[in-house]
Formats: sequence, C-alpha cells, structure tokens
Amino acid sequence: ESRLMRDVENELQELEPSAGPLTTILMKLQTVNATQFLIEWEEDQLLPDFDQLTAALAIGATTMTVANFVYYRAGDLVKINDYETVLVSATPTANPVTITRSYGSVAAVAADNGARVYIVSDAGAEFDSYRDQLTTQKINKFNYIQDIASPCSFTRTAMASNTFAGKDRPQEQRKAMTEQKRKIEKMIINGQPYNDTTGSEPRRTAAGLEYFIQTNVRDFSGGFTEPGFEDWIRTCSRYGSDEKLLIASPKLCQSINAFARGKLKTVNGKQNYGVTVTKYENAGRVIGIIEEKLLTNLSLNDLSGQAGYGFLVDPAYVKLAYLQGNGNKLEENLQNPGIKGVVDEVRCSVGFKLFLEQCHGMATGVMD
Repeated sequence: ESRLMRDVENELQELEPSAGPLTTILMKLQTVNATQFLIEWEEDQLLPDFDQLTAALAIGATTMTVANFVYYRAGDLVKINDYETVLVSATPTANPVTITRSYGSVAAVAADNGARVYIVSDAGAEFDSYRDQLTTQKINKFNYIQDIASPCSFTRTAMASNTFAGKDRPQEQRKAMTEQKRKIEKMIINGQPYNDTTGSEPRRTAAGLEYFIQTNVRDFSGGFTEPGFEDWIRTCSRYGSDEKLLIASPKLCQSINAFARGKLKTVNGKQNYGVTVTKYENAGRVIGIIEEKLLTNLSLNDLSGQAGYGFLVDPAYVKLAYLQGNGNKLEENLQNPGIKGVVDEVRCSVGFKLFLEQCHGMATGVMD
C-alpha cells in the first residue's frame, strides 16, 4: 500500500476563490490615477430649498425669523407650513426676513416655532434689474493613499520539490493576490483616514464607506421590515442616480429574501461588474444587491456589528485611485542576497474617493 499513488486533487482548493466584489466593480468602472499621497476633490450643491422658523409667526407679522436668513433673496416665493405663500420683500442681511403676507389666494395664518419653510421659486416685476446673487460655497474633501502589501516566501528546497496541488510558488502568489484584494475591500468598507508622521517615514491610512457616509444611516436593530427597507431606499435615492448597488452582509441578504423573494431577480452582472448581482426594483428605482461575505464576524452566529451592515452605493460617485505607477503588481525576488530562497510581494498604493455622500446610504443593526 505504501507504493500506491494517492488520489489527490491536482488543483489546490482555495477557501475564498472570489473575494472583494466592490473592489472588482470599482476596478472595472471607476479607477483613476493619483499624483499625490493626498487625493482631494471639491463638492458643491444647488441652492437650498428648505428652512424652518426659529420664532412663532403671528397672523399680522410682516417679518419672519428663520434658521438661515442667508438662503433668501428679494422676490423669493416662500411657502410656510405647506400652506401660506409669502413674498420676500428685501434681501436680508440679518434676521428677521421682511415678507409680504398671503401672496396668493391663501389667507395668512399663524405658524409655530419650528414650522417648515419651503423656498418655492421667485417672481420678478416687469422691467426689474437682475436679481441679487446667491451662491453655495464649495467644500474640499480628501482622502489618503494607503500602501498595502501581501508577501509570500519560499525556500529553494520548497521550490524544487514536486507537490500535489501544484507548485507552491504559483499557488502562494495567487493566494497573495486574493489576500491583497480582500485587504483593499476591507479598506474601502472599514477604513479610517490617518496621516502618521511620528516615524522616520510617514504611514497613511485611507477612509472608506463607513467613515464617509454620515447622512443616510439607518439603524434597523428595532426590526428589519420591507416598509422600513423601502423607506431607507427612498431617502438614499433623493440624490444621485436611480440605479444603486447594495453591498450587503449575508444576514442582510437573508433578511431581504424573507420578505422580497418575489421581487428579486438574479441577473448576469458578470458582464457588467464581474460579480453576481440580484436585482430589486422599487418605484422605478433599481437596486443591485451584492452579497459581501467579508461583512461577518468570527462566529457566523454573531450578528452584531458589521454582520448586520449594508452599504447602498451610487457607482457614479465612487472611485478607486492608485498612485500612478503603483497599481497592484506582483514584485518577485525581493529577498536579501545570500538568502536560500525567494520573497515575493503583491504591492499597491491605493485610495478611495466617495463624492456627495448624500447619494449613498448605510444600514446597521440587521439581526432578524
């Protein structure tokens, strides 16, 4: 029996042959070159539409006190509490704002402190001069380029030995590439920005989705239901495109399947994104659901933290940035002279850009 050839699979069975779906998508759709370790972009938005009263408005009042008087210009038509329309009589330089009441068919009514104020449009008089100008201020956003590396090493003896499941070096190199992809994926999801200059050379870390998304964050720890899920999608879809990608934990995918099985359709996303996508349609919006297996804990029965996460991402407003000439590369034979073996390493310098964070969303606390 000791002389018999063993029946061993020729190919090494990898635990996670497909890793990093979001990284795969970004590599296909939105990859750019960076020329500095600090990557920056400017964000702007349209003039605001909504404000609120910060003092009660009496029926006969000719001024209103608002949270943001700089939003208003002479000629603005403003609806108070979804009822009465008033005209802004003069461009304010401070609170209160001078108004003409009941500018339309609806009579003046009193409004409480905190009432909603909606800037509808403006109405100019014939032969008016040009209006007072009002512009928004651009906001500078930034992130860092992070150096990520996945090494592997081999002795000369190991490289010269025939083994089942192929040669060690090519297999370990492929594993290093997979590990590198997983690291980039985890950076995109969990990264926090930091510029450490305390050492002899700087060390930088890049921010990811969890850091950037601040507005449309919904905690589902009180219960995950279809109405709640669709309401979250609604708020996340106020800005950006109507086609977004939900990077979902396995538990979140399971919870969506529980109530929306009839609305889900698996599409051949590999033609577009390189990963399998399940389509969920809601009021003209199309959500591509992608399972992210990295959003789990050591115990698969532990559903706390990231095991209940989901990130609704608008692919038009995210980019992967590689420092020019420093994309993912396999560098071979990095060992010191005299070493009886070789050291290889997969290396890259990479960062992440997320524009207009209100176009995206984050779900937490999904446990049922």
